[in-house]
Amino acid sequence: MSRELDLKELATLPLFSIVYTPNALTQQYKKLGDGYFYPKSWLSDNVFDMRLDQDFPDGSLACLTSEELPKHFVKRGPSWLSVNPSCNAFTLDTPFGHRRAEIGASPVSNSSPPIIDQTPYRNGKVPTGVDAIVQFDDVPMLFAEKGDVSESTSDAFTGELASKQKVSIRFGFPKSGVCGYQEKQHNIRSANGVGFSRGKVAALVAREVRLLLDKMQSHNCPLSFKGKPVALEDLVLVDVRHVSPVSIQPTIAVLPQKYL
Repeated sequence: MSRELDLKELATLPLFSIVYTPNALTQQYKKLGDGYFYPKSWLSDNVFDMRLDQDFPDGSLACLTSEELPKHFVKRGPSWLSVNPSCNAFTLDTPFGHRRAEIGASPVSNSSPPIIDQTPYRNGKVPTGVDAIVQFDDVPMLFAEKGDVSESTSDAFTGELASKQKVSIRFGFPKSGVCGYQEKQHNIRSANGVGFSRGKVAALVAREVRLLLDKMQSHNCPLSFKGKPVALEDLVLVDVRHVSPVSIQPTIAVLPQKYL
C-alpha cells in the first residue's frame, strides 16, 4: 500500500523547498523562512501568501531528495501518496541543508540566499555567548518589518544582551557610512523592563534597514548586489549577530530568484 505523506508532514518541508503545479503554464514556488511560498520569478508587486494547507492541484509531484535516496510523492485528492513505496519515509528532524523538496522538476541547488557582503563591526572583544548569533531563518524583510518571524513571541536574547537596555544596530555595506545614515542606540527592553521578543527585534532591524536604504538612495549610492540596486522587498533577514558589548549587526541576503 502506498504510504501517505500527510499535510502535517508536508508543511514541515525545509526552507527553499520548490513547488511546481501542473498547470498549462507551470508555476514554480519557493518556500522561505516565514513558511510562505513565493513565485520563483519574484516580482515585488506580485507577492502573495500560499501555505501548504491551501490546495495544490492533483498531479503535483513532490521529490524529497537527500544524500541517499530520492523519495517521490504525488498529490491525489487531499493526500500525497508515495510513488516509490519501498523507500523509507523522510524524517521531520533532518537538518536544513540535508534535504530539499521539489514538485514536478529535476533537483535544483539547495543553496541559501546569497548574502550581501558587509565589513564586520569591531569594537573590543567579540562576544561569544548564546546571543552571538540569533537566527531568523531567512525571513523576507517585509515580514520581519511586521514582526512576522518564527517564534515571534520568544525572547530574542537570553544571554549577555538580555541585561542590556539599549544596543546600536551596525551596518558595514560599502558607502553605508557616507550616505547620511546615522547609527543610533535603540531600546531592546520595554518600559517595564521586559526584554524584546524575536518579533520586536526583527521589526526594529527591518525598519533600520529601510531607513538605511532610503538614505543611500537619496545620496545616489543605492545598496546593490551584483550591480543591481536592491529594495527592501528584495531582502531577507538571515540572522542578527552580537558584534560588540552593545552592538548588533544583521546578516542580510537577497532573494535568490531575482539575483541569480
